[in-house]
Amino acid sequence: MKLYSFLYCLVYPFFHLLYPLKVVGRGKIPAEGCIICANHSSNWDAVFMAFALGRKAFPVFVAKAELSRIPVLSAILRRIRVIFVDRDANDTKALRQMLTAVSDGAAKLVLFPEGHRFSEGEAASAKAGAIVIASHANAPLLPVHIPRKKRLFRLNTVILGDPYAIGKVRGAERERATRELMERITALGNIR
Repeated sequence: MKLYSFLYCLVYPFFHLLYPLKVVGRGKIPAEGCIICANHSSNWDAVFMAFALGRKAFPVFVAKAELSRIPVLSAILRRIRVIFVDRDANDTKALRQMLTAVSDGAAKLVLFPEGHRFSEGEAASAKAGAIVIASHANAPLLPVHIPRKKRLFRLNTVILGDPYAIGKVRGAERERATRELMERITALGNIR
């Protein structure tokens, strides 16, 4: 993970200058493998998550497959353990990679259940992938709220919620568990 640490240290000063970051609840990150789920409104969200988690977290990000087709970017993302997923198909290969990452004991799998970026006020329906992975891997979910409006040169607050377990979830229960996850993420945005 030397490349991840190098990029983190290289980008952080510039990012922090543009988007000063306050992180609430970093101590809530489980020591064991977990699935970190956040709302998604900007291309910057993954960067916000990386810096919110801290340099030593070494998260495994899930990203859209389209990014794997950009030659230089794809090579860098693969080296820092990004898992590419085809959002328009039942991508079982990506699902297996995510399960393996979480099951290895300490990996922090980061994904955005909404699947696409949504602006404030837009209705967002989340995908059940995080629930499927948490259920199969018996790993806790950690809801995170990233501000939808990122403010240049002003403090931006990322809030990490309490991790929680869902146990084994099947069939129609997945939809309910997905709604609950998104409700927890949204509720964090109301904390001042």
